[in-house]
Amino acid sequence: MPTGEIDPREADRLAKVGQWLEKHGEAIYGTRGGPYRTEDNVASTRKGNNVHLLVSQWNNALTVPELPVQVQSAKLLGGGEVTISRQNGTLIFTVATKDQSPAMTVIKLTLAGSAETIHPLAPRPN
Repeated sequence: MPTGEIDPREADRLAKVGQWLEKHGEAIYGTRGGPYRTEDNVASTRKGNNVHLLVSQWNNALTVPELPVQVQSAKLLGGGEVTISRQNGTLIFTVATKDQSPAMTVIKLTLAGSAETIHPLAPRPN
């Protein structure tokens, strides 16, 4: 507002963003984009041996191409269960509706090696 105060309607939105960042901030702070290019309902970030998949909208599952570095584990940053399976060169993630974030669900992948050197990939399998 012109007085420097935050409009109460905007303060509520900012508080919700802050709450989301408390749980999911590691997918944002100190990361860089990739290895998957942003498309439709999925984006990704990476740092060290970790890749974060940021999913804004779910169908039944999220399917992305297999990474050139082995995925050792997958977990939800906001808590809950994520299931990972592999099929024909793809990774398939499923998350129960109750564990999906209404803002953006974040899946953290821990890799057997560095995510930093993976060349950009399309988020949809060919």
